[in-house]
Amino acid sequence: MCRNRTHKVDNRIISICQPHVRRIVRGKAKAKTEFGSKIQAGLVVGFMFIDHLSWDAFNGGSYLTDSVERYKERFGCYQAEVLADQIYCNRENRRALRALHIKLVAKPFGRPSAQAVKNHVRSGARSPIEGKFGQGKVKYGLDNIRASVD
Repeated sequence: MCRNRTHKVDNRIISICQPHVRRIVRGKAKAKTEFGSKIQAGLVVGFMFIDHLSWDAFNGGSYLTDSVERYKERFGCYQAEVLADQIYCNRENRRALRALHIKLVAKPFGRPSAQAVKNHVRSGARSPIEGKFGQGKVKYGLDNIRASVD
């Protein structure tokens, strides 16, 4: 760091017990950084499927089409609609879903029309998948997993 005059170390080891864990800058009110893996998951009829897991930070928006293709592999057909956060709703993903005849249930670009306001997705509509994360932590104790060196 002194020779290169930087204040950053890529892939720096945070824990000797878990050298694969990296910090992920999230910017939340409780803590600016989080530790652990980041996942992209889909919820189908109450079952959660993990489509992408990484110990490094990644932009989930670039994995939406991969998740759609994994859905087709699992169930043999494309889903009728996708309910997604704003990060997944870029032009490229909208174009890809339109080509596959999959309805994207999300806020449209630009000034909303009367039809778009009527079909608007509230932020609480994503609550089922967030609830599954909470269920895994509270009911199944996934937030209590620790590593130790014996």
